[in-house]
Amino acid sequence: MIDEKRVRRITKNVIVQIHIISLVLIMLLFNCFRVFAQQMSIIAILPFKYVGVGDDYKKLVEGIPDMLMTDLGKSEKITLVERVQIDKALKNFSVESSDIIDPKTVVEIGHWLGARAIVLGSVSQIGSKVRIDCRIIDIRTGRLLKSAKVEGNVKQLFELIDRLSARILTAVTGEYYKNLRIRRYC
Repeated sequence: MIDEKRVRRITKNVIVQIHIISLVLIMLLFNCFRVFAQQMSIIAILPFKYVGVGDDYKKLVEGIPDMLMTDLGKSEKITLVERVQIDKALKNFSVESSDIIDPKTVVEIGHWLGARAIVLGSVSQIGSKVRIDCRIIDIRTGRLLKSAKVEGNVKQLFELIDRLSARILTAVTGEYYKNLRIRRYC
């Protein structure tokens, strides 16, 4: 005859073991998703192109990737590729920062950098009007993930860059800038 106490004890032990195994599996899955999410947000910001009359703002345009990196670097959901590595990649692929980069090369540069997405764009200026366009390219597929533009007076260039940072952050992570100074421009 089966001892009921023994059966209950064995059943209890089995249930405890199932719970422990379930917790371990949940922790492993959570960690895998966290690593996957971190990999998804490795971004390289390539130099922006200047399309304007005269060279008044050309040097300032060269600094746009650094300004975007400063703003986007405040997010814990994004890992940015350092400028030195991007410069090495451009040199490795024989791309001048003022060149137009074809989509195939963008994907190759992204793979070389270990990025999941590349941000690139241009700044157009006519008189006192300025427009900044950017594209976010998925390195795995080579497809355009998102595009964004901001436009305004050239005297608002820094505010425009802040707005563009917010749009990139939202496009890549779904996160909206909270508690950052650029919030007021969105």
